[in-house]
Amino acid sequence: MSEGAQPARLLLPDAVLTAPTVLQRGVALVIDGWGRISALTPVDRLDPEMVAAIPDGVEEFPGELWAAAPLMMHAHLESYDAPSSAWSRDSFSEWVQELLAWRQSERMETSLAVDASLAELAANGCGLVLCQQSEFPSRLEPQSGSECFPEALCWPELFAPSPSSAADVLEPHSHRLESGVSLHAPFSVSPELATLVFASGGPVSLHFGEHPEERQALMGFGPLCSMLQSHQEKPELRRWNSPVEWLQAVGGLRQGVYAVHCGDLNPRELQDLALARVELVWCPGTHQYFNRPRPAFAASKVDAPLLGCDSRASNSVLDPMREVSLASSTFPEYSPTQWWEALTSRAATSLSRTDVGALEQGRRLRALRSKDGGATTAGDACADLCHRGVNQRIGLMALS
Repeated sequence: MSEGAQPARLLLPDAVLTAPTVLQRGVALVIDGWGRISALTPVDRLDPEMVAAIPDGVEEFPGELWAAAPLMMHAHLESYDAPSSAWSRDSFSEWVQELLAWRQSERMETSLAVDASLAELAANGCGLVLCQQSEFPSRLEPQSGSECFPEALCWPELFAPSPSSAADVLEPHSHRLESGVSLHAPFSVSPELATLVFASGGPVSLHFGEHPEERQALMGFGPLCSMLQSHQEKPELRRWNSPVEWLQAVGGLRQGVYAVHCGDLNPRELQDLALARVELVWCPGTHQYFNRPRPAFAASKVDAPLLGCDSRASNSVLDPMREVSLASSTFPEYSPTQWWEALTSRAATSLSRTDVGALEQGRRLRALRSKDGGATTAGDACADLCHRGVNQRIGLMALS
């Protein structure tokens, strides 16, 4: 065994959803010393000599269904102790002001808030989380976390409404452009900064098309625009008729861009994003928190959006299974298999990650363990996970 490697293992749950469309029963996961799946072998075909050579033999997990651990494609980790239940939800600008005021108050130290957020995500079965991070505790640098669970991809969040500050804001993070950065939102970053970031060709995440007040602000009026004018230098004078028009003007209609929320976009705008291969990310728990109208995803005929959980500033819990349950009940037009794909394999593909998002040979073992509902098809297993996953969840099995 190589230095640093652990003993190989043979793990046998009752059922394995190896991919959203493939359910297998009676197969053992052969795990190598580095925590990767080296094979999925029917238990009756296991080589007795191989079993004898593995210290713990076949480890059985009766009554369990294993599936790839979910990927949350948008979160903020610093706001774990936000008193959001008392904040305004009718006006987006008022909620923003309450959030900003709270950030200036006495609150949980950033590293403790991040730890608490990650612990909650791990307890709820999350395998990877993509974070827009405006505050970095010293122990959690951007793009870290491959050795912990959930894995945290932390992209620095840039906020620069003034054109003159674009270069200064970007300079400390220029080395991150290739691996991933976040722009706060179209109304809070200058076109100059956005153009520089999108021109890099690297992955970019941003809050986008979230609320009618955002659209108004881009057109130069409304409560959010007034709030911005009272808190910062005079905003950019150019006007945009829609968030998508702004994104096209700054070079962001391209693959590798994650548009988060999208609840205020109409079907044509969503189609334009999808045609440009922009990834749509929706946070159902936050949508419910604000009691917003149903988005136009299904009406636009685009794929089911990827999923996020945002933060405790606009959500009651950080839980991927609650998010997929809310998504599935809100949009029955998409099948449970489509939602499970959005939560796992499609999310991994968007990140060009071939090591997560499925329980297949060569992938890391990051499995959501849940009670086996006895499903005989992959579609039924996905339905169990989407509709009853919170109640049947057991935990996370992650070895790498």
